[in-house]
Amino acid sequence: MMMTSIYGIQVADKALSDHFMITFTIAIDRPKVGKKTVTSRNIKQLDHEELSNDLKAIAIENSPNDTSTSLVEKYNVTLEKLLEKHAPLRARTITDRTSAP
Repeated sequence: MMMTSIYGIQVADKALSDHFMITFTIAIDRPKVGKKTVTSRNIKQLDHEELSNDLKAIAIENSPNDTSTSLVEKYNVTLEKLLEKHAPLRARTITDRTSAP
């Protein structure tokens, strides 16, 4: 629960208009920071030459009974394996900060 305190209230007549200027100080608690784990791949550091060679070397076996759905699944599995080889998922813990109002 956030606690808020208002203090140092001052009312001033600056004679600039028919309004008064009100100043004050607000003390609020900082929000709690949390930790969360995120996963990502470092795609920027891919060795394009090595990935290209691996792509040329693979052959996806097609059978006459394959449907378009099964072929897509085979391609996805094969490409995911290559991606895992060249840019493996890595997990890291970061501080989750809320933006200040």
